[in-house]
Amino acid sequence: MKTSPPLGPREGERCMTAAPSGTTVEVNVATTTDDRRSALTNSSIQIQSYHANMRKRLSLYGKLSIVQRAVDIGIRPCARQYGVHPSMVCRWLQQRDALEQVPRRRQKTQKNVTTKQRGAKHPVCEQELSRWVSYQRRMGLTVSHMDLQREMKRLVADPVAFRASNSWVQGFKKRFCLSFRRVTTRSMSVLNYLHEPISEVQEHFVHRVNQNMTGLSHLVNMDEVPVWLDLSSRYTLDTKGIKQVVVRSGSQTRARITVVLTCTGDGRKLPPVILAKSKNQVRNCQDIAGVHVWLQKKAFMDTDTMRAWLSEQYLSSYLGPTTDYTLLLDRAPAHIASSLRTLLEPIHPMFIPGGYTPLLQPLDVGINKTFKDNLRTLYREWQHIQMMNDDIRQSPQTVTPPLHQIAVWVAESWRRVSPQTIQNSFAKVGYRDTQVRQ
Repeated sequence: MKTSPPLGPREGERCMTAAPSGTTVEVNVATTTDDRRSALTNSSIQIQSYHANMRKRLSLYGKLSIVQRAVDIGIRPCARQYGVHPSMVCRWLQQRDALEQVPRRRQKTQKNVTTKQRGAKHPVCEQELSRWVSYQRRMGLTVSHMDLQREMKRLVADPVAFRASNSWVQGFKKRFCLSFRRVTTRSMSVLNYLHEPISEVQEHFVHRVNQNMTGLSHLVNMDEVPVWLDLSSRYTLDTKGIKQVVVRSGSQTRARITVVLTCTGDGRKLPPVILAKSKNQVRNCQDIAGVHVWLQKKAFMDTDTMRAWLSEQYLSSYLGPTTDYTLLLDRAPAHIASSLRTLLEPIHPMFIPGGYTPLLQPLDVGINKTFKDNLRTLYREWQHIQMMNDDIRQSPQTVTPPLHQIAVWVAESWRRVSPQTIQNSFAKVGYRDTQVRQ
């Protein structure tokens, strides 16, 4: 009966096992057969893990570079330098002729680099086009893809050869740091930006207000806020990929009211006024939750409504003698009517230049949005409660809130606007306390 040869060297000897990259793994010879078998198994695991870490994926150009380096400095030094196994270097040396005959493909990275280095074909025309875009935006006009292509074809010498493709449009925007933006503000007086910079107009107006007012407690700002009876949001969470996003709405989706908000620079809030639609003339209805509800034909601030707001019916009853107050108003037609001059003169009105209300009116800067967010939150809570009713839940339309309910929401939303928010909005514009006028 044949016996298998002993595993490994004899007892008391030391074994040096070859490993890649010229390294050796020293294995201590154990005194028993099981120990010797376990030691050799551990050494083989170390060598296999070493091979696994050394595996790399190389391109044709990389293999040829390693082969050329192996010819210069040798196989094992080259393998250590590039982190590959020596056997792979030997195999690539044997296949050197075949590797050199393989046609090399043009890689995408090389194409991108070439395009980026090439730059614009008509740099002078693109500079002129960039100045044209800047002028159009200063005039308050929109610029589209088609406008760029049409204007560029007009500037180049050969418009037939120049295609003005979408790729050129993308490259032009990247070269001149341009991007298509969503319109955030629509103004009828954008031409004012051409004559004087915004900062100069703002500083001049703020300086005038600070010189004329006796303090923030005597600086009053009034503005009208349109509120639609359907306060559902235009955005909602839904599943990705669906083509229709359906939201239930009421029968009066376009019905609206106007809320008149008034506050002072020190954070004091005057009761809001609701202008509701009615066929009758302006009349003072019964107050609801501390909110004045007035009826008007179009639920809009006109000259008669403005006269009622300035008279003893509202402003004078809360502020008292208005001779020491400064009133900030925008240039709405109802505010600058000639028939109101006698009522406005004792209050020291300051009319904000047209187109600058987002910068100079504190209510537009940080108060109106907070008020609307509070109002929409109350509407959603009421809508969820209404959906608990079976009759309303099965109806295809939502219930439009009544006027008295909206008045309660307006009072609560205005109450939630903190005095600190009002003070921060006045400070954001630049209105500061000055010395009392002599």
